[in-house]
Amino acid sequence: HINVLPLPLPQPDNFHQAIGFFQIATPQPLEKEFIQNEPLTFSVKVTGKGNFENIKAPTLELDSQTWRTYDPTSSFESKDPIGYNGELTFKYTLVPLKEGLVDLPTVSFCFFNTATDQYENISRKASAPISVKPALHAPVITPGNSAPEVVNEKQKNKINEPHYSITLDAVEWESACPYFWVWQAL
Repeated sequence: HINVLPLPLPQPDNFHQAIGFFQIATPQPLEKEFIQNEPLTFSVKVTGKGNFENIKAPTLELDSQTWRTYDPTSSFESKDPIGYNGELTFKYTLVPLKEGLVDLPTVSFCFFNTATDQYENISRKASAPISVKPALHAPVITPGNSAPEVVNEKQKNKINEPHYSITLDAVEWESACPYFWVWQAL
């Protein structure tokens, strides 16, 4: 006969449904180079003993003017046959919206510690800010040229390469290949 007790009330708003004992490793980006407006993968590992199957993803504390984020994926590696001891890895897709030195999001995680019968909060921050390079398609501003002319790829092709186009039924077909319109007509 087992007596199951309910969790103490009130539960914290940031409770991640984790019951047991857990730790968070220092979160790290998986890429080595960071470019403004290009996605990167941010990995957060929760290790310990407890109910891994019910754990919600840790919360990322971030500035929405600096980061865009998407729901994470997760994978679990069991350290025992029943899945009570293990490592749960969450991978977040983040997009840096600014260039320069940027702080990575802080990770927060709240669990119920069965050894102390208390809710515990853990916060971890990446070890250092990352250097985000300017977006690949952003205009470069140089001294004396505060508003450079932006040339899109279509304009570059017209300037630098032979260019062929044909209009059929009000649709313009374009290519640098002189036989392109033949293939489109077929």
